[in-house]
Amino acid sequence: MARRSVDHVQRSWTKLQIELDSSRPSSPRLQALYDLWRSKQRDGAVPSRLDIDPLLECDSRLVPHLFLLDVLEDPTDFRFRLVGTGVVAMEGRDNTGKRLGECGYGRYEGLFRAIYEKIVAEQAPLGFTGSMLWQKERLELEGLHLPLTRSGDKVEVILGTMLFSPIANGVFLL
Repeated sequence: MARRSVDHVQRSWTKLQIELDSSRPSSPRLQALYDLWRSKQRDGAVPSRLDIDPLLECDSRLVPHLFLLDVLEDPTDFRFRLVGTGVVAMEGRDNTGKRLGECGYGRYEGLFRAIYEKIVAEQAPLGFTGSMLWQKERLELEGLHLPLTRSGDKVEVILGTMLFSPIANGVFLL
């Protein structure tokens, strides 16, 4: 199991620490999404985007926290095709239709780009856990990003989600 810790600082997200993790998700909702993705694999290949309908097949409590990214080529870039209402509420903006560089992620853009490029290159899901200070609130987070294909031979879409919860005991992991 490969893990890598990443720390960043930005105005909105005062501190963020993420552990990239290839193991199975700990959240039951993320585990169900991962299991759905696995059930759509054929001979270990990346599932087709047409085989997964998040609105019909995902836990309804997870749907607001989902997003779909289109993988663009020449040069490689990422565009948000769909951003769930929970993600919009958390970020305070709707990035639907925007390329990664247009989303105002500042210092985090490089981190997100590296995560998405890793998913495309390895054609494999990527989970992560972490903690962050968001507008003076301490939060834990767990995310899952799943590669999908349209053509059958490369990753062209990433289905992603991040779940946030307050750190109950007040202990901050950074």
